[in-house]
Amino acid sequence: MKTIQLTATQLQLLFRSTPEIILCFDGDIAGQNAAWKAMDAVFSVLDDNRQVRVLMLPSPHDPDS
Repeated sequence: MKTIQLTATQLQLLFRSTPEIILCFDGDIAGQNAAWKAMDAVFSVLDDNRQVRVLMLPSPHDPDS
């Protein structure tokens, strides 16, 4: 399975449509690691008018379920 990382460019595009983004991750170790990696991109684009929330699902759930 190929890993896809969230980028600042993707976040900028999303913020064109909304001031708030909700990111949803698996509750397992891989999901937690992905959430931390996503924060690098998130912190680079945040300002006073933007908000990002992070939703961590409990195991064994994932965003597809």
